[in-house]
Amino acid sequence: MTLRTLEVFIQVAQSGKMSIAAKKLYVSQSSVSQAITEIEKEFHVLLFERVRKKLILTPIGQQLLEYAKQAVSYQNSITEWLKQCSEYKYLRVGATVTVGSSVLSEIMKQLADAFPGLDSHVYVGNTHSIETQLLNGELDIGLVEGSISSEKIESHAAMDDYMVVVCGRNHRFFGRETISINELSGENFIFRESGSGTRAQAEQLLNNYNIPFKSSWECSNIETIKQAVIDGHGISAISERLVHRECDAGLMWACNVDGHPMQRHFSLVTKHDKIITDVLNSFKEIVYSYAENERAKRHMDAHTHLITLS
Repeated sequence: MTLRTLEVFIQVAQSGKMSIAAKKLYVSQSSVSQAITEIEKEFHVLLFERVRKKLILTPIGQQLLEYAKQAVSYQNSITEWLKQCSEYKYLRVGATVTVGSSVLSEIMKQLADAFPGLDSHVYVGNTHSIETQLLNGELDIGLVEGSISSEKIESHAAMDDYMVVVCGRNHRFFGRETISINELSGENFIFRESGSGTRAQAEQLLNNYNIPFKSSWECSNIETIKQAVIDGHGISAISERLVHRECDAGLMWACNVDGHPMQRHFSLVTKHDKIITDVLNSFKEIVYSYAENERAKRHMDAHTHLITLS
């Protein structure tokens, strides 16, 4: 017995004639008769009695009619609920601290404009924590600055980012465009926490050249790092997009390491088997578009700078 046979039974019970039920259901009368017979034979019951060419429900048939109506009603409710689910839009996004402190808000705003009523959840943490949540199915997508270790996650470079060494006003690097790698020897560094892509890249550069350094502060909060640098507690390696305001105000100075450009990428990361919904796909497109606009602006600024120098 299926919901379809119950629907046939309801129509016969309500009309009292198989011919009328067949017309309402757009099927043959023999199909209607077969459906009723199948129920009666399967459960060894009599559902109808013939009275003056009309089908009258037996007591069992009357009880079945109530149950059948409930079953069909539940089916309709489930169908409506699933339709609403298909219209419900949600996205769970993970972003590393640099991303979350700079570009993510604008990206999410564009996504919300594209999908009014979007239910979004944003988590900001380090690369390792985002990787873990992706693997556990707690996030749909991540935009991270660090490297992913799991083979179950695919990673695609999406945005360019440039790290700089920053110092306070009273530091010996203040006012210099570039410094040598060896000048970093013995410096007190204010680092992000372990698991951070920013920290990993800075430490890799120092270790590759056997540069001794001291990790004097360890912070997960960007504002804390910047304030510590401003107050002279040490230097840091940080995304240049996070220090424009402080550098413009003269509170901090950003310089490059000569011969060692600290360029990196923010990467879009998802599980290999992740189903790509329209919202998820739009998020990716917005990120790529945002990145392209940034590249164009950087190229234009560099061209303008060259013209000014000439």
